[in-house]
Amino acid sequence: MFGLAMKMLKTTFDDNGWDTSVLFRLPKPTGIAVTVDLFKLYFYSVCPMFNDHGVPITLSDEDCTTDRAAKFFSDIQAWAASQWTIYIGDPNPNWKEKE
Repeated sequence: MFGLAMKMLKTTFDDNGWDTSVLFRLPKPTGIAVTVDLFKLYFYSVCPMFNDHGVPITLSDEDCTTDRAAKFFSDIQAWAASQWTIYIGDPNPNWKEKE
């Protein structure tokens, strides 16, 4: 789900001819393409997740619960919509529900 969203964002950036200047709100184009890995680092910075002890975690961390992952993905959706007018839909309408 996360990887799919990052690939979708990269495709949208590429299709619009956007580079890292859009990601970092720079006044001039950089000519440097945004990669999927850069998107991952970016979102871990602007939409951080923390464990119960306040330590930053990633999706692959054992402390990353379904609730934390759902909030993280919702935050990414909100950021992409508000900052770049990019809609990231839910790949599965029930993904936020615990199994």
